[in-house]
Amino acid sequence: PDKPYIVSDVGTLSYAQFDSKAAKLANVLRDLGIGKGDVVGLYLPSVPMLAISYFACQKLGAIAAPMSAMLREREVTNVASRTGMRAMVTASGETFDVVKKVRAAGTDIKSVLVLGEKVEGGLDLRGLMQAASDRFDDVPCRPEDTAALFFTSGTTGEPKGAMQTQGSLYATLRDMAVYNSFRWNAETLMCALPLFNNFGATCMMNLSIFVGGTMLMLARWHTERVLELI
Repeated sequence: PDKPYIVSDVGTLSYAQFDSKAAKLANVLRDLGIGKGDVVGLYLPSVPMLAISYFACQKLGAIAAPMSAMLREREVTNVASRTGMRAMVTASGETFDVVKKVRAAGTDIKSVLVLGEKVEGGLDLRGLMQAASDRFDDVPCRPEDTAALFFTSGTTGEPKGAMQTQGSLYATLRDMAVYNSFRWNAETLMCALPLFNNFGATCMMNLSIFVGGTMLMLARWHTERVLELI
């Protein structure tokens, strides 16, 4: 529980702290009516809250849908409309401005949780989490249940939602750990890719947890910083 899970420029989160925050957010989402099988958009830059939000969805049995913070109104509207997205976790500033336009377009988004300063039309993410319980009984899931949705780049048309099931994620993580001869509770992984990217989320965020490792998380690539951390 005391081992560092995420080390980033904004601080360090131990496994216990990370689990507590994910449980708090799961309670917040449940109170907003989000349940098993509902799609939750994670429209954030690459920050620890994206990982917390992803695992809050896993606790609920909800479907995490990470989206690049560089997507704009038309793209976000497309994703939200095609998935029937019920809630969105975003940040104050540019991404929230996009979300306001997306909601106005008539999507199913009912709740927008905003990281950062309080904004009109958005729910105070940190305030709600602070008031929530850090105890949450995980919702049981089956191997065939969808865990996450990642949207392809759309080089040959509109982006397509690629479903990851609980079972396919487990198989992927198991095989990566075995192929790379990872040692339990002994690995440090550097995530220099965004967490809203499938590789960042699956091969770094999830794999770190699977092997009980520590993830060094960079918001952006910076060559000197990467070499220094290595």
